[in-house]
Amino acid sequence: MSAEVTKRMHTLTHITLVNWYLFTDVTIPADEGCILIRGFNGVGKSSLADAIQVVLAGADETKKNLTLNAASSNDGKTGRSIRSYCLGIVSDTDGEDYVPTRESSNTYIALAFKRPNGTEYSIGIHLYCRKSESGVVQKHRFTVEGAPLTSTDFMEGEYTVLPWKDMEHRLANTINGKASFFRTAQDFRMKYCELMSYEVADHQISPDMMLQAFKNGISFKEQKSIDEFTRDYILPRRNIDVMRIENDYEEYAKIEKLITGAKEKLESLYAIIKHYKRYQLKSQQKIAFDWSVKEADKGKCNSEIEAAQELIEALSKGIEQNEQKLALLETKLPKLEKARDSSKSAFDNSEPKKLLDQIENQLSVLTIEDKQFVKQGNKLKEDISALCSGKFSFPSELDPSLSQAFDQGNQVLMPLDNCSQDDLLSPWFLEEKTPSILSAFLRLKESVKNSIEQGFDEAKQYHESLQSEFTELTEAYKKASEGKATLRDTTKHMIMLLKDSNIEAIPVCELATITDTEWQKGIEHFLGSNRESLVIQADKFEAALKVYRAAKDAIPKLRQVKLVNPDKNIWPNVEPDERTAANLIQSNHPVAKRYLQGLLFKVFLVDTESELREAKRAITKDGMVAGNGAIGGGNRVDFVLIGKDARRQDALRIQERASELAPKLQSASNRQNAIKSFKVEYEQTTMRIQDLWDEISCSLDEFRKRRIKINALKVRQKEIEESSDDTLKAQFKDAEKELKELREEQRELELGIQRDKTIKEQKEESLQTLNEQFTIISNEQHAVENSPWYEAQLASDIYESLVDEHGSEIEALIAAQKNAKNADNAANKAKGEGKELLVEYCTRYEPVDKKELLAMDELSQLARCQAYADRIQNIDIVIHEDEAKTAREKMLENFRAEVVAKLKESFQEIDYTFDVLNSQLSGLTFNDNTYYFKHPVTRIESLKEIHDYITDTSDLSEHDIGGLFDEDKDSPAIESIQNLLLDNRLHEISDYRNFYTYDIIEKNSRSGEARSVSKLLSTGSGGEKQTPFYVALGASFMSAYRIKRIGNHIHGGAALAVFDEAFSKMDGNNAQSALAFFRDIGLQVILVAPPEIDLKSGRFADKIYNVLRDGNRIYLDSKSYTSEGKDLLDSDNPYLHSEIMNDYIAQVREDIGIE
Repeated sequence: MSAEVTKRMHTLTHITLVNWYLFTDVTIPADEGCILIRGFNGVGKSSLADAIQVVLAGADETKKNLTLNAASSNDGKTGRSIRSYCLGIVSDTDGEDYVPTRESSNTYIALAFKRPNGTEYSIGIHLYCRKSESGVVQKHRFTVEGAPLTSTDFMEGEYTVLPWKDMEHRLANTINGKASFFRTAQDFRMKYCELMSYEVADHQISPDMMLQAFKNGISFKEQKSIDEFTRDYILPRRNIDVMRIENDYEEYAKIEKLITGAKEKLESLYAIIKHYKRYQLKSQQKIAFDWSVKEADKGKCNSEIEAAQELIEALSKGIEQNEQKLALLETKLPKLEKARDSSKSAFDNSEPKKLLDQIENQLSVLTIEDKQFVKQGNKLKEDISALCSGKFSFPSELDPSLSQAFDQGNQVLMPLDNCSQDDLLSPWFLEEKTPSILSAFLRLKESVKNSIEQGFDEAKQYHESLQSEFTELTEAYKKASEGKATLRDTTKHMIMLLKDSNIEAIPVCELATITDTEWQKGIEHFLGSNRESLVIQADKFEAALKVYRAAKDAIPKLRQVKLVNPDKNIWPNVEPDERTAANLIQSNHPVAKRYLQGLLFKVFLVDTESELREAKRAITKDGMVAGNGAIGGGNRVDFVLIGKDARRQDALRIQERASELAPKLQSASNRQNAIKSFKVEYEQTTMRIQDLWDEISCSLDEFRKRRIKINALKVRQKEIEESSDDTLKAQFKDAEKELKELREEQRELELGIQRDKTIKEQKEESLQTLNEQFTIISNEQHAVENSPWYEAQLASDIYESLVDEHGSEIEALIAAQKNAKNADNAANKAKGEGKELLVEYCTRYEPVDKKELLAMDELSQLARCQAYADRIQNIDIVIHEDEAKTAREKMLENFRAEVVAKLKESFQEIDYTFDVLNSQLSGLTFNDNTYYFKHPVTRIESLKEIHDYITDTSDLSEHDIGGLFDEDKDSPAIESIQNLLLDNRLHEISDYRNFYTYDIIEKNSRSGEARSVSKLLSTGSGGEKQTPFYVALGASFMSAYRIKRIGNHIHGGAALAVFDEAFSKMDGNNAQSALAFFRDIGLQVILVAPPEIDLKSGRFADKIYNVLRDGNRIYLDSKSYTSEGKDLLDSDNPYLHSEIMNDYIAQVREDIGIE
């Protein structure tokens, strides 16, 4: 501060701590402009800053008011508390033991101040807690007007701290001053702010603003946004109470919801009414079309009656005429029959006729026998053609090499297949080549049969092998899924034999597991059949050997089975090498474990071929085995046996194998069946050929003789017919023809009469039916007319329009039926949709008459819904809208009174605050720069509109504020405010600070260049970026403490600022400039920092306290720099002496060779 500046303010004179952290009782002089408290991390320097903060917060530990150890806090969570400070709890950062705590503590913290007129006052806190009472701290707050308290005031003698009751009595009665006591932190803050304020009305310090500014200073860290910093650090958090408006809105919203609900209900009812009215209309149309159908049906029926009557009359006349003709024919019949009989008798008694009858009888017998023989030949020809036509093509499933005999046999038969079987005079089997061809074929068929049999046997064997493998896999899968082992038949047989002798035998695979599944395959390939070796109790082993010895001689295959000797070790009884397979064997059965580990002893686990070659005994994961000087694939392993879990896992592999085998098995089955089918059919066909040819060849001579005899009889028959008397024969034929024609005419007349009579009877019955049908249709039409939906005029009009449109009753009938169906479908659809909507309505709104309403018929439901709709439209909605209007007016009225006026007042306060701050800052420089605040209106359109409207005094004055929402107002702000109200977003304007953005303009006092801090933050250096925040922080203190600077005079009350490591990341020049700035605006600064702060800011500190700690004791060592010391510090400051840096740069250039 310049020498000419005078300051008239309160000063903090000393700080008193009793039983605070590791301080027993100390009074720290603080009557300086700037005090530096320095010390290494963990010594307790921050406890001094926290002590001041606890007093000013009134010991209110809420996060809003108190953040202890702020320099090391993590989102407000520091691990420090008032209780931990009182009990002296600390964990040494150097790793020493946990410092003992006080069992209980009476703690006092007091701050003493002095006014410019020399009067003094103190404010303080008493705290009491016990180690045994977790979280409980008793708090007492006091102020003393007229007395600066020190540590001796809180002590009784040299070592005894006064309890609160005694101290309260001392303060009230013996201390030279007026003491006041406060129950709440808020009351306490109000009082001490009154004491700390300057003795002028507009200098009164606000408790909340002061505490917030102090807390901001003590927890100040590097900042990134000047807008947020200004909002939070300078402008008080004072949200406008919008609760009442929100309550009004809730009431208004409830009514609007009722209106919406009523309209939705009305909409639902209108939808129901619409469907039911459509149902009513379509039902009337449907009935009208039904009536038209009956009317058209009656017309059609009447036309059919008239046509039937005309047909019956015509049939009656026809029958009468035909009966007269028939009577005339019957008179001619006897004469014609007599003439025919006379001519026939003369012809039958002639000698040629008798001979011809005898020949005809003989020919009939011989022809039948001949046809039977030819039929046998045709059957034989059909089988030959079947073989030659490709029907019996050799199956592709057979080996092509087996088809040679089959193809040769077919080639032999081919000449016979070309013969015609329809030539009855010269049958194919009479040809000379036939016997030799068939004999050759029958000789070859045995070779073909053998070839087919061979192929069938091979297919059958292949299918049976696959079926056996598939069955084995299926059974193995089932067992593996259950965790059971698939053992060889010999192993199972031996187990059963031993069981019959009451000896339990367990395969070793059931008693062990392999701990690493990656090596399962390799180990089991190595062990092979040894996996099924049987483990038997030692006391029954000899008996088992006897059974085994007898069994292996009787059944040689049982020699494959092995019995584990329980008394013998294969290898030394030592722990297996970790690199060997033996190490992977796990078993709770000692014999099984010893046996398997012995087999795998010194069998190393290897991964590469080179390792496999070098090892004497080794295995790989994929089952390669090295042993006895050779390398191989190990024993065959079909299924995993060792370990229940491993067997279950192997079930998936078995299932995959079975799945892969299934299509092969099906293919083999199809192949076997195809060959079998061909084999059976071929054998049956060739057998028939042989049997038929045997029959035919034996009867060929007899067939030839019969053919000769038939030909001879036919020749004789022709001779007799040619030599007989033709006159008698012709007379008989003419008489027979005339009689036949008369009888045919008679038959036709009889049939015609019968037909006409039948038709007449049918038509008479049909006429009766039509008359009955006409009556029924008339009755049905009367029933339609009785329907509640029947409208006579509508029905008549529809019928006439249909007849006019379609031109005939039949076409009108068809159209009416179609239209009736369409109308009925439309009516049913409308009724269904209406009913569905009514049910939905009743379910959603639960009307009181729900049960009655749903039970009504549709017309009654329509009337009831119409009544509901009328009531809602004309009564309910009208009432709700009136209530909504009243609620809205109330809401808007309260908004005008509660929000608008306060917003305008807050806007004016913002303008005033920044006007005052800019006025105060105008005479201050920071690193040759001056600063002033800008607060333009926000760019958020809705908030900007509201701000402009409220601050427009021509449109909104104190007297005119009630008309903000009048209908004739024309401003976009009205819509924005209403949207906020109606959308329940009023909280957006409850914080008056949201209406502005905040920035600081930095102006260089030498160049006159000005730039905004918000832009500086994106481009400047680290020091440049943080400097404006210290200016803003200082401004927040000026605002909070109500400091006034008029020319070179500073007025105000107490103005205390504590910074905990705030300058750690600033360079020395900026740190010194910041302290100088704070001093120039009248702040009394306490700076808490690590030791290196001396180099940056030591010369600006009026007093320096070094904090030292030894175990559970803290010491304060004070010092002050003399003028000579400050000069010495300045002499090494490159910011003050640029030649220092120039000499250093020159030296560096020389060292690295830069000219």
